[in-house]
Amino acid sequence: MKNTYFLHGIAIFVVVGILACFIGYAVNTRPTHTLKQQEPVGTSTPAVETGASVKKQKNCDCCAEKIREFRIKLQKAREAREARKRQQAAKHTRTTTDETIP
Repeated sequence: MKNTYFLHGIAIFVVVGILACFIGYAVNTRPTHTLKQQEPVGTSTPAVETGASVKKQKNCDCCAEKIREFRIKLQKAREAREARKRQQAAKHTRTTTDETIP
């Protein structure tokens, strides 16, 4: 008898926990997802940008070489895409002009 009360207590606790999670997800008011209101922080834009806020570019040759290779690959991809578009347009105009009008 004592074991059944204990098991019933655990079962009720589990059901209540599952219901609480389900209701939390359905209503979307879980504590982890509630937004805390913050007071607006007064930010001012500096008149002159500091050197720390501007990202410095590397002057090494390896970075310049990688960028140059990337730009070449990008240009080739653009040219290939344009060639495909021209080829499809030419194919489309050939099929539409060759059709007979009934």
